[in-house]
Amino acid sequence: MDVTTLVNDLRALLVESFPRKRNLGAISAEQNLQDAGIDSMDTMAFMTAIEERFSLKFERFEGSYFDTLGRIAGLIAAKTA
Repeated sequence: MDVTTLVNDLRALLVESFPRKRNLGAISAEQNLQDAGIDSMDTMAFMTAIEERFSLKFERFEGSYFDTLGRIAGLIAAKTA
């Protein structure tokens, strides 16, 4: 799966996971998730949702990649290559 498609899928999952947060559907691949209102607890929940959606398992240290959708997409692409 290409990174652009992954970013779009991740954006949709972000909106689905946090329906009360505004403007997540417009977040760019490079925008910092924290700036968009995603805190550390949200990040953990998002990691779990991604693991379930893509049948992956992340290591704890990989949480540092969860700052932008682009970096998350790159991590997923590397894990599924």
